[in-house]
Amino acid sequence: MDYEIAIDLFAGGGGVSEGARRAGIIFYLAVNHDIEAIRMHMANHPETIHLVDDVFRTNPFEATKGLDVGWLHASPDCTHFSVAKGGKPVKKEIRSLAWVVVHWAQTVRPRIITLENVKEFQTWGPLTKENKPDKRKLGATFNLWRSQLENLGYKVEFKELSAADYGAPTIRKRLFMIARCDGQPIVWPKPTHGPAGSGLRPVRRAFMILISLPVQNRTRLQKSETASHLMLSKLSQKRTLNSGESKMSKSDKSKGGYFEWGSPLSIQRGCNNGCLYCYARWNACHRHKLCTEVEWNERPMVDLKAVDKKKYRKLPDDKQPIMFPATHDITINNINECMVVLKKLLDKGNRVVIVSKPHWNVVPFMAEALLDYKEQIIFRFTIGSIDDATLKFWEPNAAGFEERLRCLQYCFCKGYKTSVSCEPLLDRLTTHVYEGVKEFVNESFWIGILKNFNSRVDKTEISIIDHERFVRPMLAASTPGAVRAIFNLMKDKPLVRWKDSIRKIVFWDMVAND
Repeated sequence: MDYEIAIDLFAGGGGVSEGARRAGIIFYLAVNHDIEAIRMHMANHPETIHLVDDVFRTNPFEATKGLDVGWLHASPDCTHFSVAKGGKPVKKEIRSLAWVVVHWAQTVRPRIITLENVKEFQTWGPLTKENKPDKRKLGATFNLWRSQLENLGYKVEFKELSAADYGAPTIRKRLFMIARCDGQPIVWPKPTHGPAGSGLRPVRRAFMILISLPVQNRTRLQKSETASHLMLSKLSQKRTLNSGESKMSKSDKSKGGYFEWGSPLSIQRGCNNGCLYCYARWNACHRHKLCTEVEWNERPMVDLKAVDKKKYRKLPDDKQPIMFPATHDITINNINECMVVLKKLLDKGNRVVIVSKPHWNVVPFMAEALLDYKEQIIFRFTIGSIDDATLKFWEPNAAGFEERLRCLQYCFCKGYKTSVSCEPLLDRLTTHVYEGVKEFVNESFWIGILKNFNSRVDKTEISIIDHERFVRPMLAASTPGAVRAIFNLMKDKPLVRWKDSIRKIVFWDMVAND
């Protein structure tokens, strides 16, 4: 599959999600009925969509939004199987939780299913009249449950593993299941840690972790230093990231997206696409108080006198094109002024990257009018999502995906260099955008995230429903974990380039890649 999602059922505090994140996989959805567990999970994995719900009531089709499920993980409650609990209280709904896995297998058919539980899970069977496990039928329900998966075409294997064998500071053992329906073999991980003389890394002990924890004097703890235990690992990651960024030289930064795009050129203040995330509007209307929101949206001001400035003459560096427009889009309202500037730039011999959200009522006109300059031009169209509802929310007056694709195709067929800017990422369907446009891209496909969004979203009234449907996916797509995941997924794709916002997060990977 080109793009698959991962689901974490019975997500709890996020242990499995954290392990997956370290392996480069970001869970698309986490489900748990306990609001406190979900809050902990959200604190550590804000890039994941969270659902507080009874797993029996969760509709797999609605939860996955029609996306292919590559991996489903389940850690159903083990308290009614574990010997550590002593007397076993029996609740039918808890003992039956594992049947949810079969339900998901029947409906959305995950390519891989994993399950973690105590080894006593294999004794799952009917109860006596006294609500005690029937010793004569131990494992009967477990075998039926397993056969249901096998009847659905899954190859199923179970294995008991010790966490200590894989670097965790605990000797706790757990039963793991791997089920696959894609015809690929099931491969169990080999131990990485072991006793002395095994040739493996030494086993880690709990005391090694405990003695490494910092001891702070609470009476001297500054407010800025306080942090939730839930976020401690995130703060450590942030410090590491910041220290890495401090080592970036100017030459390293010049390899990033903004500087490679060209020397930015803007003659306009205002744009009527109405993009909710627009940094230029936010700066002009709220930070610098240059105009009102109404003036920005309805009465854009164009300064054609700027055309004769020195900046518009032929640039000495042939490798550095001019990026135009820099802070707005070309629409039917400003096409005439934009064409004046474009022809002025091109007549001087400059190479120009035309960056805009494309509109069908202007792009064909531009493409035909500029044919004599096509060797100097790159059309770079902004397409942040393949989903029209998402585009409509973030960019109310801009075109939908099909119209943007049509504009891209037109310029491509006219012989222009064509490029796509998937910045900002509006959701986590970037691979779908790439697959949808790659046939008509011959120069580059740029990926970037939105920076400093929270300060701008506070200026906009957004309903709770829209926040969950549109804002959360954007924020989720912009987290370091999600960025690393999309980087690992697309770094080898032809023509894919990374904006500075991405490069700063995966800096060391990019250095190695360069």
